[in-house]
Amino acid sequence: MISKYKNIVDASTPIWNKKIDSDYLKKVNEFFRLIERLSDFKVQKGIQKIKDFPKESN
Repeated sequence: MISKYKNIVDASTPIWNKKIDSDYLKKVNEFFRLIERLSDFKVQKGIQKIKDFPKESN
């Protein structure tokens, strides 16, 4: 669904998920595994600090 907003403050509110449950976490995990399969960027479990992205990345 495409939504239009008048300013950045109004646009940022709907992207926050206030109901985090096991189904949501499962979807997030599936999303990162999909990104891992589609690209050569490997997503490690946990919180990672990325110093810089690979130069050959799109």
